[in-house]
Amino acid sequence: SDARFLESLPLDDELAFAVLNNGHYSGVFQFMGGALRSLTNQIIVTNIEDIISITALARPGPMATGGANSWVKRRNGSERITTIHPMLTELTKDTLGIVVYQETVMRIVRELGGLSWEDTSELRKAMSRSLGNEFFDGYWNKFKIGANNNNIDDTLAKAIWDQVCTFGSWSFNRSHAVAYGMVSYYCLWLKAHHPLEFAAATLDAEKDPMKQIALLRELAEEGIDYV
Repeated sequence: SDARFLESLPLDDELAFAVLNNGHYSGVFQFMGGALRSLTNQIIVTNIEDIISITALARPGPMATGGANSWVKRRNGSERITTIHPMLTELTKDTLGIVVYQETVMRIVRELGGLSWEDTSELRKAMSRSLGNEFFDGYWNKFKIGANNNNIDDTLAKAIWDQVCTFGSWSFNRSHAVAYGMVSYYCLWLKAHHPLEFAAATLDAEKDPMKQIALLRELAEEGIDYV
């Protein structure tokens, strides 16, 4: 079936990544949006994790709190990759030391801060609803006690907690980011290897005449002309 064919594609196709690096976004799931384009334009995409990270970072929270900007700098090598605790180093190795995903926040508060599963679940719900720092701060004392039990003093515990509240309180669900990123990658692969067919399918799926015109103009810039 078509689904099985897509799921069998290698995830390291350089031609697929080149579509993004060349700025050919028309028809690519998610990357029609300005925020994802803005982040993508600032790096060279070389792997599927780049796509997944961009998917999670191109959201109002990470863009506003500086997490997205810091990730771009670290991805480009202009900012050193640092963390303030070995556990954070391990948990954020795929995101260059930046707390990006809800799952990462859950592990930090559970394993490092000793919060109960009930409290961890409440924080997860808060992230999904983007309740922000005010809600998170209600759990600071519990986190501090748990961190102290892990031989982390109050100063370091507060620094870790501030990272959780700043980036983590607005973080995106990694499982969603992976699922979305995979659909984006399938679009990139099809666009790279079957550009005319992908262009036709993209136009067929878009019913708004003004958006069709915008797509046609983008496709013309990519070398696919039309009458």
